[in-house]
Amino acid sequence: MATKHFIQPQYTNGYAGDITVEATLENVVDGNNSVDWADVVTISFDGSSEIEPVPVNFNGVYSYLRFKTNADPADTIEKILVRN
Repeated sequence: MATKHFIQPQYTNGYAGDITVEATLENVVDGNNSVDWADVVTISFDGSSEIEPVPVNFNGVYSYLRFKTNADPADTIEKILVRN
């Protein structure tokens, strides 16, 4: 049965780019083995008006999640809230 996951990038003021949620079913994630990551959801920001949190829900049974950006998030993304 799939589990509902919730993410919410916080205070993305000025961030222009994408945040991609990636997930894996692997039991171990470390530097000693290759891990197959799959894109689950992508959130796009244009850098103009996103000063409020942006909630996103998705379903799945995953062992680990990670976040990837295609632009420098320094000083523009305060945090990403994750509940699963």
